[in-house]
Amino acid sequence: MRKKSGMAPRMALVAALAAFCAAGALSADGVDAVTSASRDAETGASKQLAPVAVSGDFSVAYALNDDGALFIMARDLAEAYGRDELASDALFKGKVVRVKGEVEKASKPDADKPWLTLLGGGASGKRVRCSLKKGELSGGPVGPGTVVQVRGVCDGMKLSVSVVEGEIVD
Repeated sequence: MRKKSGMAPRMALVAALAAFCAAGALSADGVDAVTSASRDAETGASKQLAPVAVSGDFSVAYALNDDGALFIMARDLAEAYGRDELASDALFKGKVVRVKGEVEKASKPDADKPWLTLLGGGASGKRVRCSLKKGELSGGPVGPGTVVQVRGVCDGMKLSVSVVEGEIVD
């Protein structure tokens, strides 16, 4: 009589858990970030995604916009990268994102390579630096305290979280 190995059921469980995690189904309660209000005309988000565990008990909430971009608050993106850069890269690096946040600093409107720095938050002290397409600030200066939404490609962590090829969206 052949003894059954418990390995196959364990492998199936591990595979199911991995798929569950990859789908973003693990979350922590009390995440104050992307809410049902984020699915309005202001953001273009049409589908709120389940918060995804990034590090320990910290989860990051985000939504999927009609244009295919991931919508996330600047403070949440900065905090995710501050806690676990590799996990955040797996979620966001190379993907089109729409980041909403408060401007801390901005280049001059006529700069050859315009940029904005959005305030982050949390213990990490990280910020989100958005390199903008030429002419993006031509509509006038964007000053500290202004809340903007930038659509671009997440380029991971440099000194700050980097978003490149950015455009300011309404």
